[in-house]
Amino acid sequence: MDTNRRRGTVFGATVLALAVGVGGAGAAVVVTQALTATAKAPRAKGHTQLVLKSGAKGTFAVVAKHLAPKQPFDVVVNGVKVGTFTTSASGKGRIKFSRPGHAHGALLGFDPQGAYLVIRDHQGDDDLFCGEPPADSATAACCLQSADHDDDAECVRLSAAACAKAGGTPASTASCLPNPCPTSSAGGAFVCCLPESARCAFLDEDPQVECTDDVTEAQCAQAGGTVVQAASCHPSPCAPPPPVTHVACCLPVPHDTACAMLTTESCTAHGGTVASAASCAAHPCGGPGAHEGDGDGGDQGGHGHGPWWGGWHPGGDGATD
Repeated sequence: MDTNRRRGTVFGATVLALAVGVGGAGAAVVVTQALTATAKAPRAKGHTQLVLKSGAKGTFAVVAKHLAPKQPFDVVVNGVKVGTFTTSASGKGRIKFSRPGHAHGALLGFDPQGAYLVIRDHQGDDDLFCGEPPADSATAACCLQSADHDDDAECVRLSAAACAKAGGTPASTASCLPNPCPTSSAGGAFVCCLPESARCAFLDEDPQVECTDDVTEAQCAQAGGTVVQAASCHPSPCAPPPPVTHVACCLPVPHDTACAMLTTESCTAHGGTVASAASCAAHPCGGPGAHEGDGDGGDQGGHGHGPWWGGWHPGGDGATD
């Protein structure tokens, strides 16, 4: 069996891909991404590391240093709080997400690839952030019959041709996280967190995040949701504290310019420019496509095509020309 190794740097990340088998079946990916400090915590530093053994099996670690000591911090991925860690006396913090889930770790119920991640304190300040490198666009989620021929299906990322050759069924989503294939369990109790903007094409810094605990993981994945390890939706584990400070951000869109209320760091990460106006109400960015978010914070958006992390599109539920 041939083994191919590929190493490179994408968006400041070190990427190691190990492909095994025909068409990349069983492809393993290792991505280490540096975290960038904000003005709130200029000495902070850290990194993330994604290790995928297959499409739906692997780990994602978030490591931070020089944060406020003995304080809780939320890990927010595309506007959804996916986990919390508490720093040590020296300001170090770490959280590890795993798939399959483990008793002493958090469940990896989201795809870090192409996501926008922030580490936020409980006062609403973002201390660290990064845009994770996207997944290989030539592959997508493929559901394969499990080896023991039960009702569960294994999800792997394959090209369309490789999926058909392996006797698989293309899934309705590109990612295997959350798992879009029929399976008996995500690995423990979980809820589905569905941002309002996952159903619309806009970038919203404080999305209304719906929590439901009566759907399967496959249904959550198909709806564009995030699976979070929790016993119930009461209280909801999905929504993080909204960011404290926002600016009017002019974002490039095809043949247009849009305005959204974002943090300064998020505006820069999404390729935008901070406008001189205090809000998007007067359409400071110009063009017929100016939008305004709800002005309360959280990094999130709807699926689409564009230069933003994970394909999120700007806009909002405010005034539009």
